[in-house]
Amino acid sequence: MVADLNFSHYRPTPDTRRFSISNFAVAGTLRWEAKPGGEFAARVEVIKGAFAKMIPFTAIEASVRIIAEGSKTRKEFLEKIFGGRGTDSSDAPTERRKSWDDLGVISAIEIPWVAEYQLQRWSVGGEQETRFRFEDNQREREAILYFREDSTAGAGDAMAILRVLKPGDLAESIATPKASPETKPGDVLITFRNSQVQGFTVFVPLIGKLQFVSEPLA
Repeated sequence: MVADLNFSHYRPTPDTRRFSISNFAVAGTLRWEAKPGGEFAARVEVIKGAFAKMIPFTAIEASVRIIAEGSKTRKEFLEKIFGGRGTDSSDAPTERRKSWDDLGVISAIEIPWVAEYQLQRWSVGGEQETRFRFEDNQREREAILYFREDSTAGAGDAMAILRVLKPGDLAESIATPKASPETKPGDVLITFRNSQVQGFTVFVPLIGKLQFVSEPLA
């Protein structure tokens, strides 16, 4: 079994990131933001592409924040879906909410900061492969993050594989004894530069590779 990721020193620095994707299948943008007090926000927007009409939204906005009420603390997630099936741009977005009280379970929009946090730990002798739990607003999921051995060329530069387990899957190592593991459909290959996520590639069945690249904010 893979060791659990240690969140004892997880304190994300407030920051904003923007990524873009542009190929024949889909063109769009993805923006992540970490705010003070443990709040996060994200927005993904589909602009065009051959498969754009197959995607059941034009944009999604999501946020998660920590709510303290007396002695109890919980995470509260809000998702807004724009341009869903059977709607147009003038319709109000569809909203979905969820909350949970286990702060060790992150939200999906925290994953970039969690990956950077674990990269820092690995660079000083921490675990090369860890697992963590996250909420995708439908159910709690489990994921494995593995840093490839061939990705240590420079300080803060690395490549990692993120694999989300299917319900019922055991959190077994994705490493191989002889070489770095190969990616599978559904995996995310993350590239780091200067200890930050520089880009990531999602391997989608039928469509193939969808590559998101970091771009400077205006």
